[in-house]
Amino acid sequence: MNPLPQNFVAVPFPPKPGMPDNTLRRIYSQNIIGDRIWLGVDHDLLSYDIKQQHWQKHLLPTHRPHNQIQAVTRDHKNQYWAATDLGLFLSEALGQDFSQQSLPAAIKQLAGITSVAADADGSLWLGIWEKGLIKWPQQNPEGQLEYYSITSQPGDAVISILSDQSDSLWVVSRFSGLYQLERSTGLITRYHSGADSLLKLPSDILLCLEKVNEHQFWVCTNQGLFFMDLKQHHSELYQVEQGLPDNRVVAINAKQSGSVWVSTKRGLTELDLTTKTFRLFAEKANINPLLLETRALNHTASGQFWLGTAEALYHFIPSQMQDYKFNALMVISKLKADQTQWLDPQSSVQNPLVLPVHTKEISIHFSFLEYYFSDGHQYQYRFSGSEQDWRSIGHQNQVSFNRLPAGSYTFEVRNSLEHSEQSTARVHFVIPAPLWQDKRLWLFVSLVALLVVWLIWQVRTRNLHQQNSRLNQLVRQRTADLEQANLALNQQARTDFLTKLPNRLAFSEQFELLQRQAIRQKSTLTLVLLDIDHFKAINDTYGHDAGDVVLSKVAQALSQRLRQRDVLARWGGEEFILLLPETSAQGALVVCEELRRCLMQLVIEYDHQQISVTATLGVAQLDDVQLELIRWQSAADIALYMGKKSGRNKVVLYQGDAAAIN
Repeated sequence: MNPLPQNFVAVPFPPKPGMPDNTLRRIYSQNIIGDRIWLGVDHDLLSYDIKQQHWQKHLLPTHRPHNQIQAVTRDHKNQYWAATDLGLFLSEALGQDFSQQSLPAAIKQLAGITSVAADADGSLWLGIWEKGLIKWPQQNPEGQLEYYSITSQPGDAVISILSDQSDSLWVVSRFSGLYQLERSTGLITRYHSGADSLLKLPSDILLCLEKVNEHQFWVCTNQGLFFMDLKQHHSELYQVEQGLPDNRVVAINAKQSGSVWVSTKRGLTELDLTTKTFRLFAEKANINPLLLETRALNHTASGQFWLGTAEALYHFIPSQMQDYKFNALMVISKLKADQTQWLDPQSSVQNPLVLPVHTKEISIHFSFLEYYFSDGHQYQYRFSGSEQDWRSIGHQNQVSFNRLPAGSYTFEVRNSLEHSEQSTARVHFVIPAPLWQDKRLWLFVSLVALLVVWLIWQVRTRNLHQQNSRLNQLVRQRTADLEQANLALNQQARTDFLTKLPNRLAFSEQFELLQRQAIRQKSTLTLVLLDIDHFKAINDTYGHDAGDVVLSKVAQALSQRLRQRDVLARWGGEEFILLLPETSAQGALVVCEELRRCLMQLVIEYDHQQISVTATLGVAQLDDVQLELIRWQSAADIALYMGKKSGRNKVVLYQGDAAAIN
């Protein structure tokens, strides 16, 4: 009798036209909302009503066949949001189709959405492929977005967002670690595998996150199951050495008191938090562990667990699961050496099987004498002639070896789920060595030959080796000196020595790079020229050293109030130039006005005197982003001239040959 069938129940996927019933289907997202399980399966969005026990397919208005559904969530208005490769889709009520008709244009333009979460006030958090995290505050109708530059390196993505009533938002990245965003302050803390992390992770490659309380979390990594307690500054790592079936953890659920359920690429297991031991279940329930899906282990309010695989959904109640033991024998049924074979071979260390001298291929057949779970049995073997560790071979019930050298060998095989002596079988055999392979004869000949060759080589190459060593050391030293000098010259050529800002050359290179990016992404650029008012009077009154101090302090003040992606450089004399990527003209005016006010409030101490400064800013945003830098600089210079002409200490926007004073 199967000890697990009554509570480990399979729910097959609904049939898809044109595909066989047993077709494997990839699950990209799985979560429980209310009484429904929502699945992003292949390129379909499905939901399963747990109470009514029926499937429903939800249509998305896209004609592209390849559109992966990465996440589904429900907001405070009971609206459903689907994050997909092609964008964000909305269903205003359960049963209604998903669409983008009511979404602002800025939201419709988003693509490559990898995750979505909803706050209680209606704000949406979106993870964008290679672009980081985006907040849509309270779903404002204009679609105004807030950008957070995390996971913006190539190939990285936000794969999971954990949002609840607390002040902290937790973000799981693909391979840059774990992020904590404090909503009240905007402060972002990154937890990673580096030495400077507040709590060091075993790996930056993460798959999921399970929150226990405000300070305790379980993390899926490719290096094991990781527990972190931020309050106690304590962590624990569970790996294969501690009983975890595999270090690649793909799903966690810690909703059941006293234990943690973990899904790995070698099976479903339960960690008992009291004894710190694992129990493996998936293979004993005849589930192929390779089909277990990422972040596909959920828990209902009634205590029922739902496990997602590529062939079906499974639900079970943990309290009814049994720690079943097979208590069966492992036997080696046949050993075959070329054309010679032994059925049910009997051997020992003192009385091994003697194989033919020139044996080329050896095959060993074995089986586990337990017949109910026969399709789910997996094996491990250890071969004393080549490797000392146990090697997993899945469901394969035979192993072959080719052209083994002469010697004594022991082959051991066991059931991968039970490591008892009863479930382990062994066979001992010997491959005799031919006469011409007598190791003692060849060892003597080899030693004599090696001794002669070594003496000749030692005399002839000693001096050459010393010369080469000295020459190599000299070349390495000269190469290192040259590389260091080149790096210093390259840095010096692109940095203003006084303000430590990029100079005109470095800014021109950055402009070309961001201009190409803006053309590719069809985004905006804004260029600003900033000139310190009455700078000549400062030099004349306080001296040129005071002017240098003013330039340095102004550069520091400007740098502290700009975004990381903004480019600030010294253009020449008392002029600074600023490039604002993905910023509208109105947004640039707001930024420049803040900079102008900042400089007005700046008091510079020099030689027991206080120097006040103001600045005039010319802002240019051209319709044709592809124009050369000289055209952008000329437009900003016109606006700057108008500001100087109209009294200085102003922010002026270029409008053709005219300018608008802010």
